[in-house]
Amino acid sequence: AGAAAVVGDVTREGKQVEAGFKENWVGMTEAMVVILTAEIGDKSFFVAILLAMRYDKWTVLFASMFALSIMAVSSALFGSLISQINHELLQWIAALTYLVFGVMMVYDGYYMSEGEEGGTMAEA
Repeated sequence: AGAAAVVGDVTREGKQVEAGFKENWVGMTEAMVVILTAEIGDKSFFVAILLAMRYDKWTVLFASMFALSIMAVSSALFGSLISQINHELLQWIAALTYLVFGVMMVYDGYYMSEGEEGGTMAEA
């Protein structure tokens, strides 16, 4: 395994994977399947249905496609930036974030008044 062999390889989850067309195709297919599965029944799906009932369907289609493409590009850029962060540091950041949100939820639940509790249960 010389230096030339290492240049064309990508390490993913402890395995050596050849970089190139096949790797890109697998990544694109995986992203499409996961995102399409997650988007079925998502809020944006229902919002587009409701908007198409009220406005021109083509306008809603193109506006929805534009908005979702902006979100996809920004998500990909954000993921690319995050991948540059040290993995151990990223785990600590994630743990701290979960801790902060957990403490905030406990705090909100503890100081919730009687009237708020019924409204929250009705929403659920």
